[in-house]
Amino acid sequence: DGGNPAGVSGVDGQQSTTVTATIYVTIVDPSGPQFSLSLYTASIYEKPAEDTSVVNISAVDLNPLVPAITYSILPGPDSASFTINPSTGAITTTASAATLLDANIALLYTIQAEARVLPTVASTVAVLVTVIPLNA
Repeated sequence: DGGNPAGVSGVDGQQSTTVTATIYVTIVDPSGPQFSLSLYTASIYEKPAEDTSVVNISAVDLNPLVPAITYSILPGPDSASFTINPSTGAITTTASAATLLDANIALLYTIQAEARVLPTVASTVAVLVTVIPLNA
């Protein structure tokens, strides 16, 4: 109805009354987005350049009324080396990855990615990134 309040009229033969009512609809999405995989894994060479492709994550939401899924990386000890495209789910390296992703320090890095459809409806998934030494 274009967002206009609905008018309701009633007549009992002698009197009539008109009442305007506003109805608010709240989208409820109990399941939230579902990731295509329960765990994502990737391998990259140590000390990568900025914007090096790591992995693409993907989630779907079966509720046709929810808005588009927005992806993010949750804060954590290894999150500074990675960034994510909020629309596509493509994870790439940040500029700091060249110094932080060092096979001499650690061979496995873990980040938590999130898919969100509403302020209170989101799902998370782990992404494990194996670092390959350059001299391997």
